[in-house]
Amino acid sequence: MQSAISCRPSACRTLVHLFVVTGDPLAKINHVLHELADPPPEVEVTIVSGCAITDDAQELPGIRFARYPGETPLDLRRRVPELAGDTEWVLLLEDHNHVDRAWLNRALASIAAAPVHATTVRGGADNLTSTDPWSWANFLMVLGFHWAPLQSQAHEPLFFNVALRRSRLLTKRLEVGEFEIKALTALEEQPTAGNFPIDHVQFRGVPGVFFYHWCNGRMTGAVMRQHHPDGWRHVLRHARRVAGTRIQQLTEIVRRHPSANRLPVGTLTRVAMLSLCHAAGALFGGAFGIGDAARHLE
Repeated sequence: MQSAISCRPSACRTLVHLFVVTGDPLAKINHVLHELADPPPEVEVTIVSGCAITDDAQELPGIRFARYPGETPLDLRRRVPELAGDTEWVLLLEDHNHVDRAWLNRALASIAAAPVHATTVRGGADNLTSTDPWSWANFLMVLGFHWAPLQSQAHEPLFFNVALRRSRLLTKRLEVGEFEIKALTALEEQPTAGNFPIDHVQFRGVPGVFFYHWCNGRMTGAVMRQHHPDGWRHVLRHARRVAGTRIQQLTEIVRRHPSANRLPVGTLTRVAMLSLCHAAGALFGGAFGIGDAARHLE
């Protein structure tokens, strides 16, 4: 089921099609909606929502809504290729990525300046709001490799605040998990760094943070088993890396990062605990499938 609300026509081809994916009530992104309303002519904005059609939505200029009631963010992201239309770049956000008009202007400047060979432009992320100890650990576990300012270390694929070159993205709707494992991985061939970080607002406490990363790991292991060419072997490699070398790499990133003094005492120990939880979840998901894990993720 899909409805469009206020879609602004444009005589020229869209440079950037910006997608915000959310499975929660639209009130969660109300501030972001107002910041993105009436975007520049080269930008199109679509909110991909899994909430019911009765969820309140304001008619804001330049913003349209694609609704698929009951779908999780994992379900919704697979619809991006079919919704992207005729654009040069697809830019993805999630509903806990806080942005404003200044961010949009920086994103456009970084994307416009991307090398011709670039297949992705990463904007990076910071943690300015959810700064309690376990939320910091959660941030580094998810976004340690993308902590702004971006550094020269090897990055992991990321599903938000990244611009994807439309010509390299499939046009058909993908299976659940296929976007994350196949489409985005292929687009990581020639990444480049931009300068348009989001504030990743995601409060996490105990014990919920462990359940969240268990579900994240279970989802990851399940879709790797199904969609990655190496299947179960890749799940094992992923679990070993997350529980081993990745912790060491994140420790090195923290050691070199200019904002490391903002971290609460014991942050890296918490990150290691979450990493082990994710690795265990990935093995479980690879063996027993995704279950309802996706419904517990933002």
